[in-house]
Formats: sequence, C-alpha cells, structure tokens
Amino acid sequence: MEDPTIVPACTGSGCPIKAGEQYTQTVEVQVPARLPSPYLLGVGVGSADGTDVLGCAIATI
Repeated sequence: MEDPTIVPACTGSGCPIKAGEQYTQTVEVQVPARLPSPYLLGVGVGSADGTDVLGCAIATI
C-alpha cells in the first residue's frame, strides 16, 4: 500500500464551501509503475484536524 496523498480541499477566499454548491478538484498523485489487477482506489474527505469524516468512496479498478 502506498502512502496517502493529502491535499486541502479548500484554500483562500472561497472557504468554506457552502452546502449545495457544486465543487470539483483535480489532484495529481504518484502511483506505482506496476499496479495489480484489480486494484482499489479510495478517497476520503474530512476536517483538517481529523476529527470529522465528511465523506468517502472506494472503487475497484
């Protein structure tokens, strides 16, 4: 398992993101040169201090 990539979802004057507003973010991450077939991809969204989990997703690819 690789180390997680952690990036802020909200920075600057657009924070906080208001409920009901559309939000997208593109993040480039390092992946191993060879991935097993299949492999899992997980995404989690939480508070910066780690006390609140706001959402998560996992996919088998």
